[in-house]
Amino acid sequence: MNPIKESELNRSVEPEKLGLRLRNYILQRLDLPEILTAAVTELRSFLGTDRVKIYKFHPDSSGQVIAESINDNRLPSLLGLNFPADDIPPHARELFVKSRVRSVVNVDTQQIGQSALCESETGDLLSEEIRYRPVDSCHVEYLTAMGVQSSVVVPILHHNELWGLLVSHNSEPFAIKEDDLEVMQRVAHELAIAISRHALLTQGRERAARENTINSIHTLLHSLPEIELQSALEQTVTVLSGSGGRLYMREKVSNIDHEAVSSVVTRQDNFSNYFNVYTCGNQPVMPETARYPLMEQYCVWQDHYKSGEYEVWAISDIYQIPELRNLQAAFRPTKIRSMLIMPLLYRQQLLGYLSIFRDEIERDTLWAGQFDPDQRQLYPRQSFEIWRESKKAQAHEWTSDEIELAQQLSKQFASAIHEFRLNQQINLLNTNLESQPQGSVDTSQQVMDLQQMLLEVVAKIGQSVEMDSIFRAAIKKLRTALKTDRVAIYKFKPNSGHAEGEIVSEDVSSNFVSAVALQIRDNCFQETSIAHYSQGRVRAIADIHNARLNECYVGMLNQLQVKASLVVPLVKDNDLWGLLCIHQCSQIRHWKTSDIQFATLAGNVLSLALQKTHLLNQIQSQAVDLRVVTAQKQILFELLSKMGHSVNLT
Repeated sequence: MNPIKESELNRSVEPEKLGLRLRNYILQRLDLPEILTAAVTELRSFLGTDRVKIYKFHPDSSGQVIAESINDNRLPSLLGLNFPADDIPPHARELFVKSRVRSVVNVDTQQIGQSALCESETGDLLSEEIRYRPVDSCHVEYLTAMGVQSSVVVPILHHNELWGLLVSHNSEPFAIKEDDLEVMQRVAHELAIAISRHALLTQGRERAARENTINSIHTLLHSLPEIELQSALEQTVTVLSGSGGRLYMREKVSNIDHEAVSSVVTRQDNFSNYFNVYTCGNQPVMPETARYPLMEQYCVWQDHYKSGEYEVWAISDIYQIPELRNLQAAFRPTKIRSMLIMPLLYRQQLLGYLSIFRDEIERDTLWAGQFDPDQRQLYPRQSFEIWRESKKAQAHEWTSDEIELAQQLSKQFASAIHEFRLNQQINLLNTNLESQPQGSVDTSQQVMDLQQMLLEVVAKIGQSVEMDSIFRAAIKKLRTALKTDRVAIYKFKPNSGHAEGEIVSEDVSSNFVSAVALQIRDNCFQETSIAHYSQGRVRAIADIHNARLNECYVGMLNQLQVKASLVVPLVKDNDLWGLLCIHQCSQIRHWKTSDIQFATLAGNVLSLALQKTHLLNQIQSQAVDLRVVTAQKQILFELLSKMGHSVNLT
C-alpha cells in the first residue's frame, strides 16, 4: 500500500476513516521510520497546516525531530535537529504523562489551550473541550522566532512513559477544531502501537542475536576438540563493539601451542603464580617505569572486588576513575577510553579477568540554534538555524544489554577454563602413571582403573545431556574402582537453603541396605558444614563413631550401616548443588591420599557434567522458546495484516 496522496486527503475525508486508513497502512509496515514519515505526511495534508513533526525524547530529556512533513517550505525544516531538555521543562513533560494533556497555542491571540484525554488516576475519558488561558511571553517569543503562529502538541506514550510528541505548526494563525484534535489523538495512538510493535521486534532480534553469540562462543570454548580461547576472545571483542581485549588467567595452562597463537604470553606474576594472557586489538602500553608489566597485576582489581561481589565492572571513562590513576599512564598513548572488566569466577575461585576496551569517539550533534547552557532558561532562543556541536575524545558508554551479555559470556569463559584445567588434571594422570615404578603394580592398577573411569565419564558427558544416565555410569564405575560398598549422589532441594535434600542416584553392594529404598532424608547438616562444602571442602571420615559428629548425623549414617565415609561437594553455577557420598559399610577405612584425590577429581568431573548439561539444556530451551515466540509473532502479524486488508476505506 502506497502512502496516501495529498489530493486524496481533503477536508471532506471523514476523520474516522482517516484514522482507519492510517491503521491499515501501519499494520502493513514493519519499518518504523517509514511509518512515522507516512503518518506526518498524511496528517499534515489532512489538517492543512504548514508542518507536522514527530519529536522523540532522549534518555537525558533532550529531544530530536525524527520525522517531518512541510508545506512548500513555508517553514524551515527541523528534521534531524536536536533540542535541549530545558526547551520542554519537567512540569510540561509531567502533564503530558499524568493527565495526557494536549496543548494548543495561538500566538495571535496570546492564548494556550489544554485538553486532557483522560483523568490521570482513574483513566476515565474527559470532555474534549479546550480550555484557554494566557500563554507565557517566553513561549510566544520562542514560537515567533521559529516562525510559528499556532501549534498543537499531542503526547505519544510507550509503556505509560513519554516517548515523544506529535506536533502541528502553522506559519499563520490557525484555529484547530476539536474533531481535528481528536484525529491527531487517534494518529498518536496508532503510532504508539507501531512503536510498541517495533520495540517488540527489536527485542526479539536482539535476543536472537545474543543467543547466537552465546552459542557461537560456547562452541569455541566447549564443543570443539580443542578449546579456542583466542578465537573466543576475538569474537567477544567484536560482539561487544570493542577495539581490543585481554584474557588473563591465573595459574599456568599447559599443553597450549604457543607458536600457533602469537598473542599468548606466559610468565610468572608478582604473586608467584603463573599466568596466561591472550590479547586482541588495541592494548594499553605499560611505561618502562611501570611497577608491573601487566595491568592485571595491579591491586585495583582485587580492591574493587574485595567485597566478594564479582559483577561486571563497566567503566565508561578510564580517566574519571580515581582508582585507575596508576594505570592511566598506560592508556594515554592509545585511544582507549572505556573498559569492561569481567571477573572469571568458578566455585568461589577467581580464575582471571576478561577485559574489553573501547576507543574514544568524536560526537557531532546538530542543534536547532546555538544556545547558552547557563542562560537558556532565562531568555528564549532567538534563532533556530542549524548549529553543529563537536565533541572530541568522548566515551562510548556501555549499555545495560551489553553488560548483561558480558556477564553471561564471563560465565562461559570461567566454566570453559575450569573444564580445560580439569581435563589437564586427567591428562596429568597419564603422565604420572607412565612414571610409576615397576614395583608398585597394585597401585598402578588402581590408578589406571580410576583414570579409565574418569575418562569414560568425561566421554559420557559429550554423548548425553541426561544427568541420570551420567550419574549411574559414574557411581557404578567409581564404586568398583575404589572398592567401596556404596556411592550415592545427594541433591539439595531448591530453595531449601541446603536444609533438605535426597538421594537421587545410588550404587550399593547387595550386602547392605539401599538409601533410596529407605527414603533417607539427610536434614542434619550444620551451617558450618554447608559453608565448608560450598568452598570446596572434601571430608574424609575413617570412623564415624570417632569423628565428633553430631548425633543426628551419626544416627542417619547408622541407618545406612556406614562405618566410614568420603564426601565431595558437587557444584553447579558456583552454587552447592549436592554431594558425592562414598561409604564403606563393612568396616572402618583409613582413606588413602590417592583415594581422596581421585574422589575429588570425580566430584569435579560430575560438577563439570552438571554445568555442561545445564548449559546445553538452557541453549535447547532458549532455542525452543525463541522458535515459539517467533512463530507467535508471525501469527500475530499475519492476523493484523488480514485485519488491515479486510477494512475497506475507499
